[in-house]
Amino acid sequence: MDLETDPKKESKLMQKILMCIRNLKKTEFYHTFLNQIQAPQIKDHFSRVLGSESKMQMVIYGIGSIESYEPPRLQLSLAILIKRKFEWIGDIMIFYLVLATTETRVFEAFGCHVLSVNEHGRRQALKPTIFFMPRCEAVLYDNLL
Repeated sequence: MDLETDPKKESKLMQKILMCIRNLKKTEFYHTFLNQIQAPQIKDHFSRVLGSESKMQMVIYGIGSIESYEPPRLQLSLAILIKRKFEWIGDIMIFYLVLATTETRVFEAFGCHVLSVNEHGRRQALKPTIFFMPRCEAVLYDNLL
């Protein structure tokens, strides 16, 4: 989309994400989600999947515009909170077909890596990987599987 970033626009978007993180952290959904992940059987499963690896990467496909819409901001906030809460979550990699430069800079400011190549969901998971795809087209899920 845009090839340049506006520092004011970037700062405003950062503030929106920080607000989403704060608000999401207070929700019943988030606390229920954490309780589910921390349940012994789920923790054991993650531990088995990790094997000898210390970190599990997270790949986010199809997140949408964090600048234009609230749902993508909430989805990013959840990914950031998960990474902050669980030391076994490693790098977060994001791909969305149309990203503004401002959005890319904000993703990077939160420690995410923006993938520049469209993998069409065909990434080979050679290491333990969580695929976070809350709102993708069916073909993307098919390609991943």
